[in-house]
Amino acid sequence: NIIGTIDLPTSGAINLLGHAIDSSSKDSFLADLRLKKIGFVFQTFNLIATMSAFENVELPMTLLGELKAAERKKRAKTLLKLVGLRDRATHLPSELSGGEQQRRTVTRGALGTFPSCAAVGGLSGGGWGDGATEFH
Repeated sequence: NIIGTIDLPTSGAINLLGHAIDSSSKDSFLADLRLKKIGFVFQTFNLIATMSAFENVELPMTLLGELKAAERKKRAKTLLKLVGLRDRATHLPSELSGGEQQRRTVTRGALGTFPSCAAVGGLSGGGWGDGATEFH
């Protein structure tokens, strides 16, 4: 939580991507840092239930605001293809298996906005069968 700037150190400071983070760090600064520099992959996936796999992948890119709509759509399609979910792009999270939800979460959190680092919690080996990709 501290590396992801969800929680702050109670004393001292950490250096994260060239920024000193301490108990006085402003919420607006931390939110901007999370959006632009840290990709989150949650163990519980945190997908938006009313959005398709494609829309869930595209959302952080929309919030970031650095790509035009056509570029966002192309990148989202490419990322879904990369993790073997091209044919599941229109499906809601409830229509995806646990492994498919996990792969979709990785595309959104660790790849979608070109983060400098990723905060990854609890990924398992399940769901990385066909269409699996190695991430570095």
